[in-house]
Amino acid sequence: MEENSLENSKLYLINADGTGLTEIGLGFDPSWSPVEGKIAYTSNNQIYTMNSDGKEITQLTTENSNGNPAWNPDGTKIIYTYYEAEKTSIWIMNSNGTGKTPLTTSTDGECSLPSFSYDGSKIIYVKGPRWNTFVEILPTKLNEIWIMNSDGSNKHMIYAPVDSYQWPFQRAWNKNNEILFLKSGILEDKLPKLF
Repeated sequence: MEENSLENSKLYLINADGTGLTEIGLGFDPSWSPVEGKIAYTSNNQIYTMNSDGKEITQLTTENSNGNPAWNPDGTKIIYTYYEAEKTSIWIMNSNGTGKTPLTTSTDGECSLPSFSYDGSKIIYVKGPRWNTFVEILPTKLNEIWIMNSDGSNKHMIYAPVDSYQWPFQRAWNKNNEILFLKSGILEDKLPKLF
């Protein structure tokens, strides 16, 4: 759970029954590790991890700007969006911050918001016009959902909006490799829809 705005966001834990609301730190983009109870998150344009009690904070990235961390199923890798010189790309690193490797390059276009498949073999991401940390979208260009292998190979598009005012985000996989996503409109008559 996170509290706006982005620069002053706070992370909270809460029990499933609504009790026990506890602030655990400053940041946004929280992502639970599937093991060890770690949380990856974004703060001050960099990626950190911490324990679920807010302790043992570790900064994993230091260069340029980074965000949107997501774990692989065994908790050994983190994928994220890397921002440099008005370009965005998908990178992967070990859970301790070592071994940073790009999975997309400038020739792949503007790529962001990655997430692993249920079995960790695939990665889906958004490809489209450049957008910044505050999600400013260019309405004249399409934002597509693409998929690639976890090593960055075999990139291909799996979904394109029917018009340029639709933006797919908030994607989630299930164990049958079905993908749920929210398609949001940026005009008043374009309301978000689940697919």
